[in-house]
Amino acid sequence: MFRPRSFVVALLCAPLGFACSDNVDPIGQLAPQIELERALVDFGDVQVGTEKQLTVSVKNPGTAVLSFALSRVDPFDDAFTYAVDKTDVPPNGLVFITINFKPTTLGSKSGFVKVTPSTDKLAPVTVELKGRGATAELLVEPKNLSFGNVVVLTDKTIAVDVTNTTSIPADVQYVPGTNIKGCGVTTDSATFCFAATSKRPSADGRFPLAAGEKATFNITFNPTIVGARERGDFSFQACASCAATVIHLDGVGVEKGFVCTPAALEFGVVNPQSCVTKSVSCQNVANEQVTVTDWFADAAAGTSPDFHIAPFTTPKVLAENDSVMVDVQYCPADLGNDAGNL
Repeated sequence: MFRPRSFVVALLCAPLGFACSDNVDPIGQLAPQIELERALVDFGDVQVGTEKQLTVSVKNPGTAVLSFALSRVDPFDDAFTYAVDKTDVPPNGLVFITINFKPTTLGSKSGFVKVTPSTDKLAPVTVELKGRGATAELLVEPKNLSFGNVVVLTDKTIAVDVTNTTSIPADVQYVPGTNIKGCGVTTDSATFCFAATSKRPSADGRFPLAAGEKATFNITFNPTIVGARERGDFSFQACASCAATVIHLDGVGVEKGFVCTPAALEFGVVNPQSCVTKSVSCQNVANEQVTVTDWFADAAAGTSPDFHIAPFTTPKVLAENDSVMVDVQYCPADLGNDAGNL
């Protein structure tokens, strides 16, 4: 049976959704589109001299290949750089623009990157760039470590706290100075040593501190020479270009930690049957705890019975710098010189 030609054409056109009288080529409806992942790339605070990298995607939700070009919009800070691996995006595909921020000075930086499609039917879009050059700062407590008197061949330890007080991570560098070594090192004669507790530096002395994080280190003084005043130092740096915080060390090696002054009591001339009282201050001047168990006139050393020592009551525990007073009374029975030891 013969069918009119116009009826056959209607069957071919209708499924494509076009009226035959429109005379439109379906392929001409294919077109790219452009979508940016975000309009702002904010790097926040970045340590001066270091680099941070972020990305932003360019998506093509259209039905044809999207081609585009990148360009900077002045004013544009040179702390920012950008790159893209390809500038053709297939339908329903995406590419990533890589943006680097490397500040060399302190302060806020900004710029814009423009993405311009190759077709006039799509308007250019821009990405705003923001960042701030900053520097980490450390709070070191204490900065001066005075160990005082330490008995030779014993040791005393003081803790040092290092805190990152800023909002950016710190790549801290420990730098040994003079007369200090790692604790446990036997090939170095330094009298001060450094030991980590919460953060252990790497072989080159570096350790990370997050914003607000604190690390503690122990510094130990182990003198070997009586009467020698020992000094030393070391430092911390929050970054390679940051100023160093220097910690000073000081201590004295002593033979004994319990000292009585004055070393001799001179009572002068005292009439027989009269009494004069003088006192001796005995102090723990070193790092070791001292317990005083008794005091008395040393009869074995020939101490005259005319010297009377205030009676001892109970043992006294003396921490560092604590002292105790001992009263000595001299009541001569006869004329002549008397002597003795406490």
